[in-house]
Amino acid sequence: MSKRAVIAGAGLTGLSAAFHLKKAGIEPVTFERNKYPGGLCASLAKNGFIFDFAGHYFHFKNSYAKDLAFGLLGGKLNEIKRKAAVRVGEEQIDYPFQNNFAQLKDKSLVSECEQGLKERKPRENYGSFKEWILGEYGKGIAEHFMLPYNEKLWQHDLDAMLYLGTTSYTPSAKTAQKKDGYNASFFYPSEGGAGEAAKALAALAGEIRYGNRICSVNVSTRSVTVEDNIVFEYGRLISTLPLPELIEMIPAAPVAVKKAAASLRYSSVFALNLGIKRTGISDKHWIYFPDKSLPFYRVGFYSNVAKHLAPEGTTSLYAETAYPGGAVIDREALTARIKAGLIKAGILKQDDIILAELPMNIPCAYVVYDLEYKTHTGLIFDYLCSQGIVSTGRYGGWAYSAMEDALLDGKNAAEDVLDA
Repeated sequence: MSKRAVIAGAGLTGLSAAFHLKKAGIEPVTFERNKYPGGLCASLAKNGFIFDFAGHYFHFKNSYAKDLAFGLLGGKLNEIKRKAAVRVGEEQIDYPFQNNFAQLKDKSLVSECEQGLKERKPRENYGSFKEWILGEYGKGIAEHFMLPYNEKLWQHDLDAMLYLGTTSYTPSAKTAQKKDGYNASFFYPSEGGAGEAAKALAALAGEIRYGNRICSVNVSTRSVTVEDNIVFEYGRLISTLPLPELIEMIPAAPVAVKKAAASLRYSSVFALNLGIKRTGISDKHWIYFPDKSLPFYRVGFYSNVAKHLAPEGTTSLYAETAYPGGAVIDREALTARIKAGLIKAGILKQDDIILAELPMNIPCAYVVYDLEYKTHTGLIFDYLCSQGIVSTGRYGGWAYSAMEDALLDGKNAAEDVLDA
């Protein structure tokens, strides 16, 4: 390769790509807009607390990814059995809802869920995500949890979403044979936060230029322009940037490709991290909230996952609120709503002392599989492939994926470059 491989973004995917290229004898250069590695898989410290960008955990299905993660962290990954719950009205039951709704004291709701399971009509193919929910879980489970929760999370009409992409991360409705989903147990570093994996990869990933945002891509000269108008030529480009952002950086992209990228849908997330001077707030790792009167869809407790994430005598938590992708929010007003919602839900008390507060806004958080998803992404990826650009990862590949997938996506991207 006469020119260097350039990687856009030092999140887990980009770092994995750089690591695997360097391992194969190729010296990549990675450009990262932040001044630290990890992207959304980074960890930030404040007032003695360590906060992630909300809940980030490893779930392993692939032996290579598991061995890589354990090797990077020197084996310092703890396996944790999930303790999660669902808040329904004033009640809290074990997650998954579809396996534990019988715990509800309101037996009319239990009857509705049971009747819905009896009357459901599963089939091979569904026209939309909403149809899949109703077909797989029945009307009761759908109306009391699956529909309101997913509407809060995706911020999109579920009837205008494909059921592909997200269903492998959703526990099935098998009440007889308990099947508790992909995250029945998870792994988390025994030292530091979720960002430890990114730090370890960054140390082995070659040259990383922090605080350097790629502003434009010239496909004719195979070069990128970074801030301060520095031009850097590349042999191959691996991008982990969100697809719409990447296409916007390519002036020569065809109009049809630009329109397809502009049509991609996603939801944004505002995560409020709090350090509270009180213990015993909850014994759960996270709680789901389908109730639309509360702004957040999930609240998680870092200090229940790992005690070292918070000082002794305190609790650290995060509350995740989704909003339509691209919308402008009033962060102060939303923060106040979240705190009020936490009090209403019985998580915070009026007199709680907040020792640390770290809001994190994630403009592109969840990729929406709308009905035009395949058409738009197919057109975009065909174009990028024709230009020798590998776009991969959760946002570069425009897919719903986890931390393990990021490691594997980076490996596969490196192999694509090596095979070219």
